[in-house]
Amino acid sequence: MKTTTLIMAGLCLTLQMGVRGQEQNKQMGTSTVKVISVPHADYVSDLLKEVDLLNDKADHLRAEAKKESGEKQKKLNREASVLENRSLEKQIEVFEINYANNDKLYTDNEKTIRQMQKKTNSKQNGMHLEYLLTEAVKNIRLADELAEESNFQSNLALRMGNLENAEEKMLTALKQQGEALEILKSNSKMVAHR
Repeated sequence: MKTTTLIMAGLCLTLQMGVRGQEQNKQMGTSTVKVISVPHADYVSDLLKEVDLLNDKADHLRAEAKKESGEKQKKLNREASVLENRSLEKQIEVFEINYANNDKLYTDNEKTIRQMQKKTNSKQNGMHLEYLLTEAVKNIRLADELAEESNFQSNLALRMGNLENAEEKMLTALKQQGEALEILKSNSKMVAHR
C-alpha cells in the first residue's frame, strides 16, 4: 500500500506542478501555452487497482499456505509468488509512466524558468534561487542514474526499489523547481510595479 500511495503522490505532484507551470506562463505574458496532457491518469488508476487486487490475492494465498503443508503449501506459495511478481511488473509500469511524465514536466519547467529569468533582474533573483536550481539539477541527475540502474536489475523487487528512489529524487527536483518558480513569480511582480 505504501508504494501505491507514493505512486499516487507522484501523479498528484505532476498534475499540480503542471497547472502551476500553466499559470506561470499566463502571468508572465509569454506566448507559450503549456497543455499538460494526462491521458494516462485513468490507465494508471486501473493499473493501481490491479496491483491492489494482485497483492490481496497473493496475501490470501500466503495465508492459505500457512494452514497447509507439503506440496499443497508449496503450490500455494508458488502461486502467491507469481501474483506478487505480476504486481511488481504493474507497479514498475506505473513508475515508468509517471517518471516519463515528470521528466517532461521538469523540462517544461526548465524552459519556463529560463524565460522568467530573462525578464527579471539576476541580482533580484538571489542566491537562494540559484541554490534551488543547482539542487534540482543534482536531483534530476541522480533520478536519471537510479532509473537507468533499474533497467539492469533482473530482480523485480530490486528494480522497484531503484525506481522508488528515482521517483523520490524526481519529486524533490520538481518541488525545488516549484519553489524557484515562486521566487521568480514574486520577483517579476516587483519588476512590473517599477
